[in-house]
Amino acid sequence: MIATNTLFVAGIAAFLSLSAARAAIVLSGDVLTTGGTFEITQDITITVTTTGNGKTLVFKDWVTSDDSAHAVDFTEASLNYQINGGSVQSTTLDLVADNFAFPATNDIGPNDGYIYFNDIAVTAGDILTVKSGSWATSGKAGFNPEAIQTYTGEVFLMTGNGEALSGGVVVPEPSTWAALCGAGMLGLALWRRHKAA
Repeated sequence: MIATNTLFVAGIAAFLSLSAARAAIVLSGDVLTTGGTFEITQDITITVTTTGNGKTLVFKDWVTSDDSAHAVDFTEASLNYQINGGSVQSTTLDLVADNFAFPATNDIGPNDGYIYFNDIAVTAGDILTVKSGSWATSGKAGFNPEAIQTYTGEVFLMTGNGEALSGGVVVPEPSTWAALCGAGMLGLALWRRHKAA
C-alpha cells in the first residue's frame, strides 16, 4: 500500500511539473507602464528553409491588431542560440513588438507580434535552436494589452524585411504535448490503482 501511495504521489508530481513547463513564450508584468518580463521557457527548434539573415522571431496571430504597432525595448539583453547543435552563440535583443504589418507582399500579418534582434546568418537546411531565457522589458503606453499572455501558437524566423526564413513551429512543441499526455496517463493509471486498493 505504501509503494502504491508513493507511485501515486510521484505520478501526480510528474504531471504537475510537466504542466507548469508547457508554455513556451510568456509576456508578463506591467508592460503598459513600468516594464515587464519576456520569457521563452523552453528551447525552440526551427528548421531553416531559406538562406538569409534572421532578425525576427514572429508569433503568428499573437494579438488582434489594434493598429497601434507599439514596441518595448529589452534592457541590455542577449538572445542565445545554436546552429546545427554547434556552440552556443548570442546576439543582441532589441525589442518586442505587439503587432505590425509589413507590406502585404511579405509574410507577416497585422495580428503577428515579434522579437527583433541583431542578425543571425542561416542557410537553408540549418537547424536553429533559440535558447530559453527571461529578459526585462521597458514599458510603453499604448502597447497592445492582448500581448501580455502565455502564448501557444506558431512561431517562425523572418528577415528584417518581413520575409519568412522557416516554416512555422508550434509552441509548445509536439514532444511537450506527448510528454504531458504520457504523464497524465501515468497519473490516471496510478490513481485508479490507488482507488482500487
